[in-house]
Amino acid sequence: MNKSIMTYIITVFAALAWGLSFFATVVTLEYFDPISLLSLRWGIAALIFLVLYSTKIIKCDFKGKNKKMLLAAGLVQPCLYSIFETTGIGMTSTSESAIVIALIPIFTLLVSTMLYKRKITKVIVLAVSLAFLGIAICVYFSPNFSASGKIAGYFVLLGAVLCCAFYTNLINKLGEAYTPTEITFAISVMGGIFFTIMNFIFGDGLNTYYVFATNPEPMFGVIFLGVACSCFCYLAFNNILTKFSPIIVTNVFNNSVTVIGIISGVLFAGDPFGWYIVIGTGLTLTGISLTNRKAK
Repeated sequence: MNKSIMTYIITVFAALAWGLSFFATVVTLEYFDPISLLSLRWGIAALIFLVLYSTKIIKCDFKGKNKKMLLAAGLVQPCLYSIFETTGIGMTSTSESAIVIALIPIFTLLVSTMLYKRKITKVIVLAVSLAFLGIAICVYFSPNFSASGKIAGYFVLLGAVLCCAFYTNLINKLGEAYTPTEITFAISVMGGIFFTIMNFIFGDGLNTYYVFATNPEPMFGVIFLGVACSCFCYLAFNNILTKFSPIIVTNVFNNSVTVIGIISGVLFAGDPFGWYIVIGTGLTLTGISLTNRKAK
């Protein structure tokens, strides 16, 4: 099969999994606090990669490579990003946080041009703007939209947006020395260690693992988040980040995930459906389509 076709197929499945992760997270948060859930999710991801590495199913070679940049990438995401995102959502409303998180492609564009001096075309600017406008329409005109007015929460969420913007640019540079598997292995182990420590300090400690082992419903949700959303999705995300511009990747990936999240909310969670969903998703998909054409 053509490599470009395979890349598109993997991207679609990864975006689908991340889009459904919103629903899985809502279900599992009924049993765990956010820190405990993150420790389980990234603990599973770290364990899987360690087993694959120890059995030589995957190969990783970190000798003689820039480890500082790799450690910085792992610290930025998933560690700091998850904390900013979880805290920010708790300080604002779900609808507000969706709009702020949708700013990721725009901030990725800014970081790419200001710090990495990447050339940006008018088509890419238009694509990113259309995609964000579409998400904003979907969220703002929804009957569930609420404005809490907590400015501090917006700034915390912007911390998550900046983390993702820096992460995507870091991974793009790291792709010159590391394989996507090596990058995903490293950030998964870092995330597993970081959130396990956080769980014993701020989370539910050992009780987290007891609840996980004795409740089938959250168990399946956590496994989905750990295996599909952390291992597979980040491997796919890091793979295309090493091949394409961070701006193109975030506009396609992040907005596809948001659209799938909106649609899955309508289909599975009973979220309202109206003209704003049709127009908003149409604009976002147009922006994604323009980005795809530019990437070819």
